[in-house]
Amino acid sequence: MISSAELKVDFRSTLTSERHEIEHRLEAIKDTFERIALGEKSKIEVGSRVIITYDYDGSTQEGRVWNVKSDGTIQVNRDGYKSLINVTASQVQNLSVGTYGLLEKEIWLMENRLEAINDIMGASNIPGIFLKVRDNMVYASNSVNHDYYQVVEFVHAKDLKSYTLTLPINTIARPGYFHIRCSEVDILSVSLSSEFAFKEFYKKS
Repeated sequence: MISSAELKVDFRSTLTSERHEIEHRLEAIKDTFERIALGEKSKIEVGSRVIITYDYDGSTQEGRVWNVKSDGTIQVNRDGYKSLINVTASQVQNLSVGTYGLLEKEIWLMENRLEAINDIMGASNIPGIFLKVRDNMVYASNSVNHDYYQVVEFVHAKDLKSYTLTLPINTIARPGYFHIRCSEVDILSVSLSSEFAFKEFYKKS
């Protein structure tokens, strides 16, 4: 998950760097993970972290063991639920097994972070004109907020054509004129501008 607080205008550069780091670390951890005997058993007790596999469709869900009955029935509190569910030993895999449990959690966290990064990066291409002009004068005509970013429609003063940009959420609060500075690969800053500056930029283009 990515929080709106950590997303700056140059997020493409920072997230690309983080993505490479995660991918390399994930590869190393998965290599270690695969070396561990996945069939390693440990007694399932109250408090064990488990994955339940449902017989009817093969789907899985994680939860915590709250009780093990004398007949072998295991009562599990599934994540996100208050009620307990009765399952058999053949339906659960124990995650609380030393190194296996720790690595499973680490892999899950990194894969979810990677998925969030890929999600936002996939929608974050910068139109070439912004990277070419560098000091861009634009009019923001519309913006749509998503979970932690917004997609903004701009009219560029150089050619009066419409473009879209992905920015951190609430970067553009309302329609208006803006100055967007870019490097060769990313956005450096977004600041308020004026109609006068927009028109002057267009005259010089």
